[in-house]
Amino acid sequence: MKMAVFVDVESAFYEGVRGPVIVHLRGLDLKRCELFAWSGKGSEDARVRAVEAGVESLFSGFLTKPHVILDEHEPRRWPGLTVQHPARVEDTTEADYRAAAFPDIRVLEGLEAIRRRPSMYVGTTENATHMLHWALRDRLGHIEETAGARAVSVRMLPGDELELVDDWSRYPVSAEGLDKACAHLGQNFELPILNALSRRFEAEVWADGIWVRAEYERGRLVRGPFESKGPLGTGTRLRFTPDPQVFDNTRIDPAWLAARLEELAVLGAGVTLTLETGDQTQRFFARNGLGDWVGARGDKDASVRRGLVRAGEQRCEVAWTWTQNAEAQVRGWVNGVRTRDGGSHVEALQRSVAEHAPSSKQRLVAAVHVNMPRPRYKAPIKDHLDSPEIAPLVRLAVEAALFESERPG
Repeated sequence: MKMAVFVDVESAFYEGVRGPVIVHLRGLDLKRCELFAWSGKGSEDARVRAVEAGVESLFSGFLTKPHVILDEHEPRRWPGLTVQHPARVEDTTEADYRAAAFPDIRVLEGLEAIRRRPSMYVGTTENATHMLHWALRDRLGHIEETAGARAVSVRMLPGDELELVDDWSRYPVSAEGLDKACAHLGQNFELPILNALSRRFEAEVWADGIWVRAEYERGRLVRGPFESKGPLGTGTRLRFTPDPQVFDNTRIDPAWLAARLEELAVLGAGVTLTLETGDQTQRFFARNGLGDWVGARGDKDASVRRGLVRAGEQRCEVAWTWTQNAEAQVRGWVNGVRTRDGGSHVEALQRSVAEHAPSSKQRLVAAVHVNMPRPRYKAPIKDHLDSPEIAPLVRLAVEAALFESERPG
């Protein structure tokens, strides 16, 4: 569980204590702490003061300091609450805060943490679609790491069992390496989450003539891992059954899955996605990524502009066209998840593209997908991106699209 840290920027960032406070905040582990800035002058004042202090990126949100708190207990009676004076932060460590906040905390071993708090990893346990959503997103989110990875197959089997097969191997092709990848949270999250939340889980990987396989039940190894000579080429096969002890509904809706694969094909340009459900096979492919999504919704034969840029851990893809006959629409995604209410990336795209509108009568059909390590949202449901720092990257992607369209040929 993350520890919530609220910072009164009016007292923490004034001259004389600002330096030690900033050092103190930068020393907190953001994987274990979530920081919120608040100010008696309002949320915008809290943001401005954080920007001036150079620590805006540390905070998950900016708030107005409350005037009324509806709670059964007064703040001084809140269990685990520490009130720390900004002038004395040098004498306090994160461990001191955690000891007060979680006096009875217990370290969970292996995959037990995922099984005990599954919603922290897949969002909700109402149904297993969320588990599959994150597995597919993670799988395709790293597909660019391997140049030859171009196909992913999803099979729906009897008994709520699912199988993912693709033509690349992101995991160690050794008995010890595969077991570590499946049973420990590390650089890879996909396998441990699938393993922990499945009644049965099987993983196979092969590369360079070596084949490795392991089987688990509710996160515990029951067979293998085996290592032997295998087929040429590379590949991965994951077969799993969502655990009814975790999910209220373990059935995956084929219609939902088809819609999700169609969307993921657009977000992974050039990747072939196949869905097998009984005797039916559906294929999803978008050679031009977001460009295909825009083209299908604009005027027939209208030109579509597409730009893609990267900067460190950030990536942005944009596509747009102008239409006279279709309805205007702009759609955005962040890290493979659609932001239904738009946000910073969508607003930046609209501003950048508006400068190049052919006429006031033309309507915009556009799409933007950004990948960024620590996006901020206006609400936990993540429907609205609130990270204005992504705007310059979006503008660069628009400029890249304009440059490409102007090149000869």
